[in-house]
Amino acid sequence: MRLKSGIWVGGAFSDDPGSRGSYAAQHPGEQQDVYVSLQAEVDPENGDFHRDESGSIILRGSGILIRWEEVEYLEFYEESRASSG
Repeated sequence: MRLKSGIWVGGAFSDDPGSRGSYAAQHPGEQQDVYVSLQAEVDPENGDFHRDESGSIILRGSGILIRWEEVEYLEFYEESRASSG
């Protein structure tokens, strides 16, 4: 996702019950946000995922919480599309 500040962030939006699980707030009247449970290393200027020697996206092992009001652009990819570049 690209933030209104122009910085790109990304990661794995997962609802795996065995992990912390990502979510997007949906309750009217409350502040809206999105939590990505596994943050990826992303080029902050162009949004390209950083990859290891085998071509896999590098995950940081931590999550990221973003308020919807800070999001300018958000796109989701199926795992196979993101993995292939």
